[in-house]
Amino acid sequence: MLKRNSTILLLLLTGIVLIHCSKENNDKIVIDTDLTMYGYDSLEAKTLSYEQLDSVSNLVHENIKEDYLSFKNQNIESEVYKNRTEEYYADKLYGYYLQFTESEERLENLKRAFSIWYVFEAFPKMEIALENISIDEDYWGELVNLYSLPRKKSSILGFINKQQREKEIQQLIEWNNIAKNEISRTHLSFYIARSYFFHKEYEKADIYLRTVLEINRDTVLKGCEKNS
Repeated sequence: MLKRNSTILLLLLTGIVLIHCSKENNDKIVIDTDLTMYGYDSLEAKTLSYEQLDSVSNLVHENIKEDYLSFKNQNIESEVYKNRTEEYYADKLYGYYLQFTESEERLENLKRAFSIWYVFEAFPKMEIALENISIDEDYWGELVNLYSLPRKKSSILGFINKQQREKEIQQLIEWNNIAKNEISRTHLSFYIARSYFFHKEYEKADIYLRTVLEINRDTVLKGCEKNS
């Protein structure tokens, strides 16, 4: 009887692991950046003057904002918004960032997209976006902050959480190894240290905190001279 119960428990645990792995590997992550319904046509954009494109960018920005506010205030029975999610609008804001390189709202919309993705735990989308933005942009470190924060959701199986955490930290380390911009390297080293510290791996955290100090050595020394 005991052996039978142990077998059943093992089968259940194996099933949970297989479901988890299947979900991780088979879900195709797609960021819907199409802005056609908001007034942007990529084919027509090629024929527009700078002034015309600027006008279109303002129109698209306002249309996305108005649609999002309508979505937030929607009636539960609304047919228009029933299949929408917050992530839908984060995708559109990211699409705006990609399409309108000269717009004043571009960076603001990108940061909003990352904030929404973080709240709704769309971390794979954040990872894809980070891979498509130059790691040496000054604002890249600010974006990766949201990606590197501790996850709210966790599995009942500790080893799955550990595996996921190690994967996320390894991604930060890989980015850190290729970054040349000192701002990005500072952010990444700090976030890696924070992740290790949060999980009580203090020796590893210490290594990356020292890296932060080394990267900013001249600034730290100047600060010490002023205070002495």
